[in-house]
Amino acid sequence: MERITRISQPFIERDARGKQRWRVVFWVETTDGTPGRRARTFSNEPDMARWLKAAQASALAERGPTTIGDGVSLFCKAYTDAGRWDPKTLQRNQLDLALFAQPESTPLRDVTHAFVLAFLARLREKPIGTQAKRFAPAVALCKWLWREGHIGADPFAKVGPLDKPWTGKRAKRELELTRDERKPQLSSQAAGWRYIEAALTLADPAERVGALLPLLVGIRSGEVRFLLVKDVDLTTGEIWLRGAHLKTEKASGRADLPAMLRNDLAKLCDKRFPNDLLLPSRTGAAHYPDWLSDISVKVCELAGLPRITPHGLRRSHATWGLNSGRRARDIAAEFGHGDSGQLVTSVYANVPERRAAVLPLRGPAVP
Repeated sequence: MERITRISQPFIERDARGKQRWRVVFWVETTDGTPGRRARTFSNEPDMARWLKAAQASALAERGPTTIGDGVSLFCKAYTDAGRWDPKTLQRNQLDLALFAQPESTPLRDVTHAFVLAFLARLREKPIGTQAKRFAPAVALCKWLWREGHIGADPFAKVGPLDKPWTGKRAKRELELTRDERKPQLSSQAAGWRYIEAALTLADPAERVGALLPLLVGIRSGEVRFLLVKDVDLTTGEIWLRGAHLKTEKASGRADLPAMLRNDLAKLCDKRFPNDLLLPSRTGAAHYPDWLSDISVKVCELAGLPRITPHGLRRSHATWGLNSGRRARDIAAEFGHGDSGQLVTSVYANVPERRAAVLPLRGPAVP
């Protein structure tokens, strides 16, 4: 079996009758390593073009890509053969990849983070509405090259949201904030009790329950809005979390009923059907998505505290639980996380900076 190693540019010649023909010269290597020279002649240009394209693809596949241009060719062929791109998508993505693969002779070893930053600089000159679409094929190309072993690492791995030219000014300001500035928690034990006292002064028992459940139980705002009457068990002192509104299947379960909310929950459940919403709006349907956020803002203003979102109250619950001695994996199980507590300790809680913010809300510590 012969392997094509190099192909010359096709040229035109005429036979004895003066008829035009296309001729391609190429070099091969046999299985025993012996080199050879071959030539093919075609009577028309379309046949020559089809053979040349197939031979070039075969030669490239045999030796593997050495430049970014070769990588683009193999990548497009792989996606087309797999049926992931139709001809129209292929044509559009080839134009976008041409913007990335500049110059095409760049060795694959030089396709690094610096190469990607140069591509992003060129991308800034394009209309902002097309930048994200032009960015996606280049990311897919580099991930494919990395998975196939043609490059040592994904050069887009270190590209963050701030590096992308279409990230707006407002989004950049949000990203530049620290985690606690974006989703602040209640900063101390005193602040926690001030929030609780302010929430208990609200006239509506539904608002009192909605304001305190994320802090005292740690459940999400969507789970609070869709609680049913049958989910509150006053006999055993538990709240059941179940139904299609849960964010994940692992979020289902039960939580202890806060003692300070028992009377309000008893009023809300009195003379109600089991499948009724526990905290309905005036129409009987669920409240609008920001209802709980509006209540928490109102309570923070009454308490003289910075604005805290319901998710910030949920994070405060995690922080205080860890500070009071509870295990991270137990809190993660309550929150419906799939890990054993890494998300609680790395994202939700901020124990070293809030070691004094101990508020035992959920019973005794776990030894």
